[in-house]
Amino acid sequence: MWDDVIKIDAIIKKTRFALTGKSERDFEFAFTQTLAALSARLNGKIFSQTDQETIVKSVYCFGKRHRPDLTINEDGIAIEIEHLNDSLDGIKLALGQSMLYHLL
Repeated sequence: MWDDVIKIDAIIKKTRFALTGKSERDFEFAFTQTLAALSARLNGKIFSQTDQETIVKSVYCFGKRHRPDLTINEDGIAIEIEHLNDSLDGIKLALGQSMLYHLL
């Protein structure tokens, strides 16, 4: 699993996020497509909310179900994509969500 973390880190650093996307979903879809195109480099299987053939597992906490945008394997690496605006609320969301996904 650690090998996949290192590979995903390299993919993130090479991915061009300066897109004309208008929503977080646009960026999620673009990154999922990039990761899918390079999936042969990963040891684990990609599970994505944008892929109709896979189901991303959720975690139940605070009376609500939460699930990451992508995972590598069902119980492996959780990836959350946040679209940041001027208020930077996305950073708070990403940090909080990462703590919840640790429960997976």
